[in-house]
Amino acid sequence: YDHSDQLEEDLLRAKTEKAKSEQEYIELKKKRIGLDIWYRKHAQKEDEAAPSEHRIYSFCQDVTKVSVEKCIQTVSIWMRSNPENKKLKIVFNSPGGDVFAGLALYDYLQELKNQDVEIETMAFGMAASMGGILLQVGNIRKMGRYSWLMIHEISGASYGKTSSREDDMKFTKRLENQLVSILAERSKYSKAQI
Repeated sequence: YDHSDQLEEDLLRAKTEKAKSEQEYIELKKKRIGLDIWYRKHAQKEDEAAPSEHRIYSFCQDVTKVSVEKCIQTVSIWMRSNPENKKLKIVFNSPGGDVFAGLALYDYLQELKNQDVEIETMAFGMAASMGGILLQVGNIRKMGRYSWLMIHEISGASYGKTSSREDDMKFTKRLENQLVSILAERSKYSKAQI
């Protein structure tokens, strides 16, 4: 009995099945990628759209350029999608972070207040360092019963020539004076007391 014909058929069937299974794999992969893209696109829209009616932004992270940009972008989308809604709530649970990034968010939120947007800020957990400064921007400020507010002097490092380091120190003192002014404006304490 000559098995060569049977062997050829088996090889051809195996190649066909392999090609078919590879094609099926590729098609499944395309569908999966398509679903992932669809999901990301729609989930992002839902994430942006869902809270826009209530406009509650949860800022539970360090104050960084990235976290501030995300907050500003999201709030901007909310404001453009429904300009008649003049209320915004930001809930902080932040250990603080970058002073300049924080001041960018502070100025942005102040600008919204100048456009008659009522901003409520709230701290759950902690509003520390720059997080504590950002808490001050609210027309209404609240803290959870077991939350903590922490303020401190600006910390940083300076390198270079003595004149450069002296300039850095002068600038740091000006910056700290600005932050203390923000706290004093929203407090019963004087700048000296703070």
